Amino acid sequence: MQVRWKILLVKITVWLSLEIWLNLVGLDYLADYSEFIFEQNDGLKRVAQQSFHRDKSSSNP
Repeated sequence: MQVRWKILLVKITVWLSLEIWLNLVGLDYLADYSEFIFEQNDGLKRVAQQSFHRDKSSSNP
């Protein structure tokens, strides 16, 4: 797999710049909180999908 170094470097630079800027402004906790919320939603969706598939497979004889 070929790594696209320019794109990777740009993404890392943007991420690092935003992290530094958010820390200076004092809003980094807001970004961390939003990541936490989105991870919780993903976990809930995964659990719901697994239980739906389990119920669906157990109802078929």
